[in-house]
Amino acid sequence: MAEKNFGSVFVVISALFTLVVLSSCNYHTDLRQAEVMTDGNYYAFIRRNVIDAKCMSCHFTGAKVMDLSTYAALMNPKVVVPFHADQSPLWMDIEAGKMPKNGAHLGESDCDLIRDWINMGAPEGVVIPPPADPPQPNWAWLNKNIFTPRCLSCHTGTKPKGGTSFESYQDLIDSQGAFTTPITAGAPDQSGVYSQVADKKMPPENAPKLNPDELKAIYDWISAGATETSSPK
Repeated sequence: MAEKNFGSVFVVISALFTLVVLSSCNYHTDLRQAEVMTDGNYYAFIRRNVIDAKCMSCHFTGAKVMDLSTYAALMNPKVVVPFHADQSPLWMDIEAGKMPKNGAHLGESDCDLIRDWINMGAPEGVVIPPPADPPQPNWAWLNKNIFTPRCLSCHTGTKPKGGTSFESYQDLIDSQGAFTTPITAGAPDQSGVYSQVADKKMPPENAPKLNPDELKAIYDWISAGATETSSPK
């Protein structure tokens, strides 16, 4: 009888231990997700906790197969295709279980972060949450969600960068531009505002680039005449 009781107690203790371990794993996963969501820098988190920790033994500088040593190396289309995880060799190999090798393992949380980061454009800097309302090809939406929060800090004042001011609708329309006219109504491909973001020259440096829907909204707005108010239906 004593042996049976001991066996039952052992089973219960083992079950409790397993639950504690699983809860601990979930707790740490939640902390990791909270960390990246708090500062918004997916790349820094992925670089520190995944790439540097689990990938660099194989994917070092100059590696013949998938160099992951720097952000620039990751942006090779043979590694990452921004906005398209399903077309990115890095994600495809991870999803297929081909990476990482040598016994390393990526948890579901890490995999989700990598996929989401690529689908958000794989920015090097802080990820800007998407606006609550989807992109719309009109001045009000573009000014509120793109021009003011992502352009105005540099393109303002008496000498705005690139000869382009975003202080107001009229200032933008009147801007001459340093190299090309910022807005040529009806011709987005001849408009500096569109060509600069389409070529990913703007926003500058490590700032997140515009996604395809945002680019299309600017293109369509300029194509329709780049008016300040929406045309009546």
